[in-house]
Amino acid sequence: LQAGRDVLAASPGNPEVYKFFAELCFQLGDPEEGLEALRRSVRANPSDPQGLITLANALGERLRQGEAIELLWRAFDQNNELEGRLGAIDRITQLYLENNQFDRLVERLERERRESDKTREMTMCLAQAYATAGDLGTARGQLERLLTENNRDTNLLGQLVSLCEVEGDVAAAVKYQRQLDAAAPNNYDHQLRLAQLLTRSGEAEEAAEIWVRLVANETEPHRNLSAIDSLLTTGKTDNALAILTRMLAQKPGNWELLYREGAALVAKEKPDEAAARFAALLGMKLPDDELGDIAKNQIAQAKKKAAAAPRPGQPAAYTPNAAQFYDDNL
Repeated sequence: LQAGRDVLAASPGNPEVYKFFAELCFQLGDPEEGLEALRRSVRANPSDPQGLITLANALGERLRQGEAIELLWRAFDQNNELEGRLGAIDRITQLYLENNQFDRLVERLERERRESDKTREMTMCLAQAYATAGDLGTARGQLERLLTENNRDTNLLGQLVSLCEVEGDVAAAVKYQRQLDAAAPNNYDHQLRLAQLLTRSGEAEEAAEIWVRLVANETEPHRNLSAIDSLLTTGKTDNALAILTRMLAQKPGNWELLYREGAALVAKEKPDEAAARFAALLGMKLPDDELGDIAKNQIAQAKKKAAAAPRPGQPAAYTPNAAQFYDDNL
C-alpha cells in the first residue's frame, strides 16, 4: 500500500494511476481508501466520464447503488455521444433493477422524452432500458415507432438489428440490416453483418456474393477469414464452401483460403478432394513461418496498442467514447 501511495504521489492527476491504486486497495482489504482514491480522481478530472464510471462500478459492487446511480447519471449528462449515453443507460438500468425500481427509471426517461428536442434520443434510451430489463418486445416497439419518422437513421437501424438478433427474429434483422446498408452504402461492417445474417437465414448464395465483393476490394482480409472460420466452427460447412469457392476463383493462389477449403471438405467427408487441396498447399513455395492475415493483424494491433500506451508518469490519453469506458470497467 505504501508503495502504491508513492506511485500516486509521483503521478498526481493521472486517472490510470488512481484506478491502479484503488484496485490495489480493494485486493488488500482496504476498500475505503480505494474508494477515496477514485473520488480524488473524479475531483482531479471532473470532465472525464471514465472516472465517474469507474467510481460508480466500484460503489455498485459494494452495494452502494444510490451513490453509484447518481454518478452514472452525471456521466450520462456529460457525454454528448448517443453510443456513450446508451452504455450509461444499460448500467443504470442494471442498478435500478437490483433495487426493484425499474418503474422509476422509465418514469424519468418518459418525462425527459416529452421535451421536443429530446424525443428521439430519450426514446432510444427507453428502448435500451427495456432491452436490458429483458422486455425485448417493448424495446423493439419503441424503436419501430421512431423508424416511421426517419427510415434512414443508422443508429436506430443498428439498434433494431441487434434487438431482432437477440429475439431470434433473423428475418427482421436481415430486413433492417438491408435498410442500414442502403442508408450507409460502401460501409464494410454493414455489408459484412448483412452477409452473416443472410447466412444464418439460409440465403447462402447472396451471402457468398457479398463476401466475394468484399474480398475483391482488398479491404481487410483478416476479417473475411475470421467470418469463414466462424462458419466452419459453427457447422455451417456448406455456406463456408460456397464462399470459399468464389473467393478462390478470384485468388487461386491464396494458401489461407486453400487450407480452409481443404478443412471444409474434410468436414464434408470428401477426403480425396481435401487431399488434392492439401497437396496443392504443400506444393507452394512459401516460408515455413509465413504468417496468416489474422496473425499479422493481431501483431499490428498489439504494436499500435503498445505505441499508444502512456509512459510512466505520462497522463493517459482521453478518448470520448463512453461505451468503450463501460466495456473496460465492467
